[in-house]
Amino acid sequence: MSKHTHVDGIYPFPAVMQTRTIETNGASIHVRVGGHGPAVVMLHGFGTTGDMWGHLASALIEEHMVIAPDLRGFWASRRGLMAATTRRIRRRM
Repeated sequence: MSKHTHVDGIYPFPAVMQTRTIETNGASIHVRVGGHGPAVVMLHGFGTTGDMWGHLASALIEEHMVIAPDLRGFWASRRGLMAATTRRIRRRM
């Protein structure tokens, strides 16, 4: 698969990026991390996931540390006991 190939509008993340799970406040947050330099945190909107940032991560990873989480309660992140609301997400970011 070339770096330009995508499925349903989703471009793959660079192969050098790692996935991690961070346990915090009763939730499991799935995050993709890679690169070196100033950090760029890519937050998705409601109804999407961090997968939407693959194409942009490819453009930034050479000069930045790219951090692309799935917000609490979305895709691979588990919400824990508290529902994901915009207010709670803002406070925790």
